[in-house]
Amino acid sequence: MACDGSFNHNSIQIWSRVRDGSVLELAVETADGVVSGARVLIDHPSGRTEERLWQDGDLNPGPKRLTLRGGCDYAIRVRVGFTGSGEAEAVVAARIEKPNGEPHGRPYRYCVSGSRGDVERSTISIATRRA
Repeated sequence: MACDGSFNHNSIQIWSRVRDGSVLELAVETADGVVSGARVLIDHPSGRTEERLWQDGDLNPGPKRLTLRGGCDYAIRVRVGFTGSGEAEAVVAARIEKPNGEPHGRPYRYCVSGSRGDVERSTISIATRRA
């Protein structure tokens, strides 16, 4: 996997007006020497904020799926840590599928590279339609 021009060049992805019941799929595609995880914050219409932590085994090989609820806002912070002895690459891959199976917007693919001790991050923001 080479980080070439076919990937997003921005570490931030925003989807808005997402339908209730749509599904987020998130994965970190990588080889050995990379550890990933994500912190998911869900703001409910009631004002309550829910936090979920996804581990490397959830995202790699992935995808981790999350059903999106109308009226909620989602902030997902993905981290990719490099642990191997040499240079490595990883791809943060996300997409949203509408309830009818069609894609919502364009899929997100962000390629990162690094060596031992490096940490890269990506942020995904999702605003759903009010239910």
